[in-house]
Amino acid sequence: MRPPIRLAAVLALLPGIASAHLVSTGFGPVTDGAYHFALSPEQFLPMAAFALLAGLRGPAHARRIIFVLPLAWLAMVLSGLAIPAGFGAIAFLLTGGLLAANIKLTPAQIAIAAIVVGAISGGTYGAEDASLLSSLGSAFTIFVLLALVSSAVLPLRGGWQVIAVRVLGSWTAATGLLLVGWAVHSRS
Repeated sequence: MRPPIRLAAVLALLPGIASAHLVSTGFGPVTDGAYHFALSPEQFLPMAAFALLAGLRGPAHARRIIFVLPLAWLAMVLSGLAIPAGFGAIAFLLTGGLLAANIKLTPAQIAIAAIVVGAISGGTYGAEDASLLSSLGSAFTIFVLLALVSSAVLPLRGGWQVIAVRVLGSWTAATGLLLVGWAVHSRS
């Protein structure tokens, strides 16, 4: 090996800056909060499944969750109450199970479920910078996610498309079961 190649190999193996879950875009705390949420699948997947359920139930249900869930999430994040990360599987199981079973909920019942999902997800969020602006950026992203996903399924009335959406719910619930197994296995 020639000396310049050796030098290049040594420089390539030198450690650089390592950051775990650092979401700093340089565009400010609101954008950083939005990116942090968008890059956290354990946060947005159960909420997307819940938005699918609300969209299948109709506009009244969808309107309820797009306001109630982000507010419950934001209240939990700003309260500073932390829920262990393993409890995030409950949000997967709840939203996926309700969607897969195609449970008929009233608008009041779906609002209560949205509060539960928002509180669980907000408690497991774990943002490094839980500032008000960062949290507001994440809450706004949740609002947009819920509005877009629920509106995408509002026109569906039956057939294979509804079945496909329900299958997504079963996959979400199965992911929750995997997360439960992972959490139990890591403790033993």
